[in-house]
Amino acid sequence: MGNQYLSLIKIQIYLFIIINHCFGALAWYQVDNFDRADGNNLGTTNFGGLTWSESEPSGEDDQLQILSNQIYAYTSGVSGNEPTSASIDLSGLGTIDLGADKYGWSFWFNLKRNPSGWGISNYSAGWVLVANETDFSTETVDGYAVVWNATNDELVLANISDGINATDAGTSVISSKLDWDNSGSDGVNVRVEVDESGNWTMYWELGTAITTASEIDANSGTSSSADNTYFSDANLKYSGPLWNHSTATTSTSITYFDNFNVAAEDNSLPVELTSFTAISRSGKVDLHWITESEIDNLGFLLERRAKSAEYGAWETVTNYKTNRTLAGQGSVTYRTEYKYTDEKVRVGQTYEYLLIDVDYNGVETRHDPVSVIVRAKGIIMNSAYPNPFNPVTKFEVIVGEPQFLSINVYDITGRLVKTLVNKQVTTGEYKIFWDGTNSSNQPAASGIYFVRLITNENKNIQKVVLTR
Repeated sequence: MGNQYLSLIKIQIYLFIIINHCFGALAWYQVDNFDRADGNNLGTTNFGGLTWSESEPSGEDDQLQILSNQIYAYTSGVSGNEPTSASIDLSGLGTIDLGADKYGWSFWFNLKRNPSGWGISNYSAGWVLVANETDFSTETVDGYAVVWNATNDELVLANISDGINATDAGTSVISSKLDWDNSGSDGVNVRVEVDESGNWTMYWELGTAITTASEIDANSGTSSSADNTYFSDANLKYSGPLWNHSTATTSTSITYFDNFNVAAEDNSLPVELTSFTAISRSGKVDLHWITESEIDNLGFLLERRAKSAEYGAWETVTNYKTNRTLAGQGSVTYRTEYKYTDEKVRVGQTYEYLLIDVDYNGVETRHDPVSVIVRAKGIIMNSAYPNPFNPVTKFEVIVGEPQFLSINVYDITGRLVKTLVNKQVTTGEYKIFWDGTNSSNQPAASGIYFVRLITNENKNIQKVVLTR
């Protein structure tokens, strides 16, 4: 059991370090959803075996509990107003450098009573993003936090210096303009991101706890560039909930927390894709892609959508779960080629194909789609339009392979009226028009005509009606 536990830590640290040393989009990981047995001890998470450090008033170590898969912060026989907090040390998962990398945090919390500030006889709650020590209640804490401030009863992203012990917890970096009185009874989901230049963005969404961080996007606010090097970044490594309670023991003197997620920049895509092509062949589509390297690649999904006036919805063609040839290589640095033939397509139809790779954590990465027109092996001439016609009708011809093509118009006696095409053609789509004239470019009489297509292997005859 001990070796398995250490292996889990090593795996999670390895994953985070990979993410932490590359640049691009944020990759989100749920540090704790608190789905475990009720109890006074917040205990250990499933994310790398991280353990919560609880800082509670002396002799009152049951201020924070797990209850119904959430952190339940409450007051019961409290003497004094020392803030209560829980923290996790994230430094084991890679150095947090706010001046060099992009990071993100998300969480849900529900403050049950109007915030009155921080310190003696006050009441509020927040979530510390990064701080320089484990006990967020001390007067020496520096860092950043999302908190309810007493001024305007407002939810803000704050820059904390020398602890949280005032009406407003530090300097506001982003003001949500969200008044507690208008926040509803279901709490608020918050997602915060900061880039390498010190630009902070905060997203918030009222309601019950949202599990997926990227779905928290109902409202947002962005800061002008903040100075992330104001504190020693090497020491900013702790995160967790902070609750400042009053001595009240009513049911409204409670706060709940849930769904803690962190993210780090991930420009090292799970798959380094160097080629993805779709080629029509004999009424089918051959799909081919090449990877130069793969990181924790579980496998691929292939999706397709057809085009009429516009493209329709994506549908899954095949996936690694049902097709072993689409299984990924895990983590490799060598080149791998993949192939798949889509036979369930319609000749003449244009399709887009989307390739998706899935890593071991279930994270999906979508690559740029490719499009293709399905060609026949030989040749197809679609029905004339309009028909009857005056003055011009059109034929769409789809050529699957290079060949000699002849298209002629005949009257009902079998006499040649006009040659429309008589030449070698390459693969592709052609639009052939007949303007109702004969070989001398004189108007043909109203009546029935036959348009005959001939190649080395195909014949096609269509009836058209010319009306004057």
